[in-house]
Amino acid sequence: MLLNYESSKSVQEVRSAIEENAKAKGFGVMAVHEVSKILENKGVPINYECVIVEVCSPKHASQVLQKNPQYIYSHAV
Repeated sequence: MLLNYESSKSVQEVRSAIEENAKAKGFGVMAVHEVSKILENKGVPINYECVIVEVCSPKHASQVLQKNPQYIYSHAV
């Protein structure tokens, strides 16, 4: 799921807020992708800062995977 919000905060301030709020609500931060840095390192820079923060609820993930074990393999394919 992609959520898009506008903010007057810096990208790093938003990233920190997302990570802190996710943890406070029982979500885990699975990964943080510094997309602008990754693209720059690959020789295709973008002219803005882009960060993707992946969060997951362990409780809900467990429930989904118990009901639908085929999802365990869907990401790897």
